[in-house]
Amino acid sequence: MKGIYDIKNAAIAGGAIVTVLYVICVAAFAIAPQLMLELARTWFHGIVLQQASAISIGPVRFVAGLIASAVAGAIIGIVFAAVCKYVCCKEK
Repeated sequence: MKGIYDIKNAAIAGGAIVTVLYVICVAAFAIAPQLMLELARTWFHGIVLQQASAISIGPVRFVAGLIASAVAGAIIGIVFAAVCKYVCCKEK
């Protein structure tokens, strides 16, 4: 069955969405690091997050994070589509 539960399309969509979110996060952190640190503290309660003296993401680390987030998003998309296909489309 093609369409919404197509695993290839879900992998591409998942990878694209997570990659865009990664770029937005990196850009937001570059623009307002203190605000992003405060936001992270609200999400990760119980973990002590301290500001580092100098945080910079070079091009190699940026590309590595971009690739890792794309792969992770694709895996999430594949798992999501496979589970949906199994649950929603199985014979009753």
